[in-house]
Amino acid sequence: MSSCPVGPLNARIKEGIVGNGVAVTVSSHITESPYSSCTHTFGYPTFRGSKRGIHYGRIRLPDAAGGPFPIVINFHGGFWKSEWSLERHGPSTAALLAAFGTTDVASWDVEYARVDQSDPTSSEAGGGWPHTCLDALAALNALALPGVLASGIRTAIDLSRVYLCGHSAGGHLALWTACLSRLPPPELERVGAAVEALAGAEAGAAARAGVHADITVVGVVGLAP
Repeated sequence: MSSCPVGPLNARIKEGIVGNGVAVTVSSHITESPYSSCTHTFGYPTFRGSKRGIHYGRIRLPDAAGGPFPIVINFHGGFWKSEWSLERHGPSTAALLAAFGTTDVASWDVEYARVDQSDPTSSEAGGGWPHTCLDALAALNALALPGVLASGIRTAIDLSRVYLCGHSAGGHLALWTACLSRLPPPELERVGAAVEALAGAEAGAAARAGVHADITVVGVVGLAP
């Protein structure tokens, strides 16, 4: 439990009516403040390391009794362009959940490597395919890794009820990551081989590993531009 308040409850997300592997398009204009002082920021590891200012996310826990809580992981949009960062985007997923009337769902707003449009080969932290997609996968898997989140936050999250959300270009990342979570090992091997042929053995291994065994993705939500 945390001291981070978020808004009234809407059981559609909590109980999984939005989800079950179905991509849903939602459009909503939210004007609440993106982040508050009670939001927790954590870096996450990738096979390329963890680049400060690139590989991180913000977690907000419900101010509610009980738990562990389901969690919505959100990937911001912005064409994968370097200038469209998490800092530039708002509001937070917590504000979106509040607009749906939800108080007992955690949120994880993720930053990832993006593409320098003027010179893609110089993109910071290797942004672009496949590294941007692999960052989305790494951010999801980080929730299950020891030493990434503070212990009190990790135990407050129910990894059997994970929802992936993406706005615009972030919806691609959410859907790609969710698809990986449903692939059987032979299909993951095919994805890994394709990634390895393009980006090397370490990238291929990250793709082949897929979603952490302790994580269950139960739904995908897409937000219209």
